[in-house]
Amino acid sequence: MAADISQWAGPLSLQEVDEPPQHALRVDYGGVTVDELGKVLTPTQVMNRPSSISWDGLDPGKLYTLVLTDPDAPSRKDPKFRPVGGKVGRGYHPDILNLVEVPAGQGCIDLPGLQLVCSAGETASAPGMGSLGVQPSCVLVLPSVSSASCSPAVEDPRCTPPSFGAQSPCSLLCREWHHFLVVNMKGNDISSGTVLSEYVGSGPPKDTGLHRYVWLVYEQEQPLNCDEPILSNKSGDNRGKFKVESFRKKYHLGAPVAGTCFQAEWDDSVPKLHDQLAGK
Repeated sequence: MAADISQWAGPLSLQEVDEPPQHALRVDYGGVTVDELGKVLTPTQVMNRPSSISWDGLDPGKLYTLVLTDPDAPSRKDPKFRPVGGKVGRGYHPDILNLVEVPAGQGCIDLPGLQLVCSAGETASAPGMGSLGVQPSCVLVLPSVSSASCSPAVEDPRCTPPSFGAQSPCSLLCREWHHFLVVNMKGNDISSGTVLSEYVGSGPPKDTGLHRYVWLVYEQEQPLNCDEPILSNKSGDNRGKFKVESFRKKYHLGAPVAGTCFQAEWDDSVPKLHDQLAGK
């Protein structure tokens, strides 16, 4: 049975990852199958890369890109969205109430119920909060702040990936942490593709609840010659701050032809994975 992707924009709020896929993706992990949207699995069950994938409309003669991404690094508590000058993603973090996307160039703006919003490409400074790095198109809304200043952005070292379990105020800005990236895959033959980022299983930090892990397949019009770094599964470097939508636009890929999502939270296999990513 395939997942019901009509619920893509439902309670799981998967619209923040990409456009809805055309077809449901079936992902087989040996003894367990992702056959429903949001199915709860354990990190132990998805430790190794899938044995097979399939979807309706699959053409063995075409090339595809395959992505697995976690939009909830380091945690997800409240995935609701509401429009405030753009898309607003609510998510709990010790130092951040909201992560908001607004058009660039708006400067510091005032919104009802929000203490501070700084425009894209700037940093937010507030008493006792320090300077928080902001990615393009993202702004911070800080709790319990009545006044603050906006200044030109500088790269905050606390946003340096990996963001696994990081408790810095910037860690929410590194939300999409990608676990697998393959291009030039012939049909659904994963082993035939060019692996840009080796497979890393689910590793949600302890006490961060369920994370969404989103599989997406894109059809390619031609072979891709990517300039992305080749990432080993022995390190978490360059996995964070990933945006699948930006990747597909960079390489002129359309909306996903297939996709699905499973959820997982910490189990006792995760510390070993974290050690692996730390090079231990």
